[in-house]
Amino acid sequence: MYFLSDQQIDYILDDISARGVKMEGLQQDLLDHVCCIIEQNLEANGDFEQFYQTAIQKFYKTELSEIERETILLLTFKNYYAMRKTMFITGAISAVAFILGSVLKIMHSPGAGLLLLLGFITISFLFLPLLFIIKSRETTNSRDKLILATGTVSAIMYCLSMLFLVNHWPGAHNIWMATLSITAFVFLPSYFFTGIRKEETRVNTMVSSVLIVAVIGIQFTLTTIGKPSSDKLDAYLQNELLLQKLQQPNPAKETTENSMLAKRIQSTCQQLKDLIIQTETGQTYIFDVVNDKQKRNLDNGLGDSFYKDDGKGFQLLTTLKNEITSYNNAVASPQNKIPVTHSVVGADLNKLQQYNNLAVLNNLTQIQLYLVGEQHDGMLSMN
Repeated sequence: MYFLSDQQIDYILDDISARGVKMEGLQQDLLDHVCCIIEQNLEANGDFEQFYQTAIQKFYKTELSEIERETILLLTFKNYYAMRKTMFITGAISAVAFILGSVLKIMHSPGAGLLLLLGFITISFLFLPLLFIIKSRETTNSRDKLILATGTVSAIMYCLSMLFLVNHWPGAHNIWMATLSITAFVFLPSYFFTGIRKEETRVNTMVSSVLIVAVIGIQFTLTTIGKPSSDKLDAYLQNELLLQKLQQPNPAKETTENSMLAKRIQSTCQQLKDLIIQTETGQTYIFDVVNDKQKRNLDNGLGDSFYKDDGKGFQLLTTLKNEITSYNNAVASPQNKIPVTHSVVGADLNKLQQYNNLAVLNNLTQIQLYLVGEQHDGMLSMN
């Protein structure tokens, strides 16, 4: 067994301090551990200094000061390891949900929307906030913490904008533009100019900045979120022109129960269309919609009034479903019934978020066109 002298103990303590460990309590703990290892394992005539250099290396991976940083984290952030484990688990869950959800969406299989929603929510509200908390505890520089915060906010808003876009929810464009603004004018400049000032981070900063710009640019091109879709709007406007041409007054037409039901259906459809156009564009007439923002709003998902039982849109749609059911029950032949299988009228009222404004407008106009066609067929058969 080896016995350490006072000079050797002072040598160990000075070396521990020189290696970056400044906390006195931690210095004494390390000193006790190292002394015990040396006295128990070094032979009486062994080389103290060489054995000490070998023994001290077992306490760290890169440098001894990392023990102090780890100790500070544990003292000030008691749930560090639990949160880090949770971060890894939520990251894995979101990645699996994204992959499976994307595959199911490509195959048009059920469950795709639920998995994608799980992935977006997990990464936005669990993984990214936990990553920020953990990383912010590892740095003491206020500027680095600010960069980390803006980067986290940008990433969360990016995920939310994609979630809103995939589900055709209103507000996707606004969230996306806010994401671009924060990323382009706050996060990227601060991250880039801070990183290139340090020699050890210069290359990684430049590469990361280029990749961030490239990813955002490609995503912007693929989603075309800033540009309104014109083909669906043009199709709807064409249907409206056709409907207006066919909807001519017919004073000679006989008034029957079916025609009264058809008239009520026409009225309810028009009320729904007027509600959507007025709410989304501020216009009362669809052909007055001219600017890009109004057109984008029409290409968004249905508004809140269609998700709540007390919303006007929800009530009108419920009324329309009942009126069409009454009409279809009143007509004799199946070919004269109003087809609703592939329209918003035939959809589950709890799943209206799957429809956007233009799709519903087209569905309603098609129902009106069908009724006008039935009216014209009736006139021809009477003649």
